[in-house]
Amino acid sequence: MEKIFDMAFHGAGASSITHKLIKEQVPTPGWLNYSRYGTFVNIYANAPEEKRCAWTVNQVKTMLK
Repeated sequence: MEKIFDMAFHGAGASSITHKLIKEQVPTPGWLNYSRYGTFVNIYANAPEEKRCAWTVNQVKTMLK
């Protein structure tokens, strides 16, 4: 999450941050919770591998607020 704030601090918008996170294959917080604690099973169980880095602009905007 520090990476997101650092990019925003340096002027990057939510859309460019989202694209960078996807390009760099940074896992979403939901995926990390699923892999660590088994939460969000309905979203991530049997999902393709690319789902773990499926960031959305709204997720990034919410984190920045």
